[in-house]
Amino acid sequence: MRAKSFTYEEFSQRVRRYRRSDVLMGTALVSAHLERAEYGKERTHFPSFVRQFTLAGLARAALAHSNDHRSKAFGERELVDLCDVYYRVVDPDDDAEPGRNHLRQMLGRLAYEQFGQQLNPRENVGRSLALFEDRAHLDPRMPSSTDWVSAFGATVSDLVHIGFAAYTGSLVHEGRVPIEAMSDSRFDEVYGSLKAPAAVEALESFFCGEVGALGVMAREWTIPGREKWSANPLSERPIVRLGTGEFVAPSPRLILERFSPAGLFYAGGEVFGDGFRSGLGAVFEAYVGDQLRLLGTPDLLPEIVYQRSGAEAKTCDWFVVTDECVVLVEVKATRPVVAVRSGQSAGLSDLKRKLGRAVQQINTTFELMESRHPSVRAIPADRPVVGLVVTLDPFFAVGPWLYEDLFAGSRVPTSTTFSHELERVVGGLAGRGDVGARLRDALTGGNDVSTSPRLPRALEGLALGGEPTDTANPIIMQAWQRILPERARRGAPALP
Repeated sequence: MRAKSFTYEEFSQRVRRYRRSDVLMGTALVSAHLERAEYGKERTHFPSFVRQFTLAGLARAALAHSNDHRSKAFGERELVDLCDVYYRVVDPDDDAEPGRNHLRQMLGRLAYEQFGQQLNPRENVGRSLALFEDRAHLDPRMPSSTDWVSAFGATVSDLVHIGFAAYTGSLVHEGRVPIEAMSDSRFDEVYGSLKAPAAVEALESFFCGEVGALGVMAREWTIPGREKWSANPLSERPIVRLGTGEFVAPSPRLILERFSPAGLFYAGGEVFGDGFRSGLGAVFEAYVGDQLRLLGTPDLLPEIVYQRSGAEAKTCDWFVVTDECVVLVEVKATRPVVAVRSGQSAGLSDLKRKLGRAVQQINTTFELMESRHPSVRAIPADRPVVGLVVTLDPFFAVGPWLYEDLFAGSRVPTSTTFSHELERVVGGLAGRGDVGARLRDALTGGNDVSTSPRLPRALEGLALGGEPTDTANPIIMQAWQRILPERARRGAPALP
């Protein structure tokens, strides 16, 4: 028997039955338990549809549609029922004919709703420090630590420390963030270079939002017909101040996302402008080079400047040269726009524009190699050539099997990857003697013509022992080790 489905309006009407503060506190409580279960701290008994993304969607609906003028009791049973209804909200009618576009839009919504929750948040933490602290000096358009303090009351490193303390505190206190207690001087060593009062002030400024204001944001950001997949204001202000003065985190993982590279990009972009966005692109390009350099055995060459029609032009960003293949790497610090994440036709156009440009740059570089242009004579032409587009944020489900039109013009086998995958693969392959063969097979599909090129396939058959990226990748590991040094852990009375 087919399970009953619901419209989003039916779901939101059910949410309206309950007090907004009760729903937000309930989602915060259950989210904290689920998050603790991820770390093996406890076991949970919730049905499979009670997941972080359903809880975040429930909290968003409460912000957008509920108020505190209700009397109906709200407890765990009611929360589970609402998660069930949310899980079964019907997919909207796409503005595309049945076929590939329909499938791309449907998979896009599914992927951006759920896949991000499955990524290791520690990678984002380490990458934030690696980009915005360690390499910011590489481009003059990037803000300095002083600029961050002027804008937000804290450096990026301090924001990471503060956010991580709030995240951990919310797990310890069952979804509540004990801001008053966190002002105690005993927490000084947890907050990086700031004393507790200044740290809590930055916490409230950068991470917190008043419940009414967040409700306004939720309604303004709603996309008619795609309410379920509309942007969540908790991604910008993950800690909610209720009318009672209490602070809750309906989705604790979003606290970590606030100081991820994407969170810092949006926060910094509002203050520092387009120069900051462009500067981050240059810094990310250098960061990818540092990651590729960890492979050890291949030669790594940067982009080459050459003359074309009397003007200066550039090749792809990096050349990874091995005995088995040459990898042409094009780096993009771009991110999927709302239309991509919500599965709209405009999102398909944006993908083709951004990623198609990267594919064309790889094509142009290959044509230079093919014609033996003087600028690229140092690049061997006697072995397979493959292309790789590296993005800062994930572009989920984008591959040749579903986006043949995007890759149709590729002169060489070309695929996309993103930071998390690159860091994982580099960490697993670093120092191995078969790096070139593994890259070649992964990025061409190997001998199996039915296999789509994809970078993570370079790790197939390796026994990595289940190690998370922060221990396998030296750059991420070194950054992560600066978050909570042992002396800070000893000085934090309520943090595990």
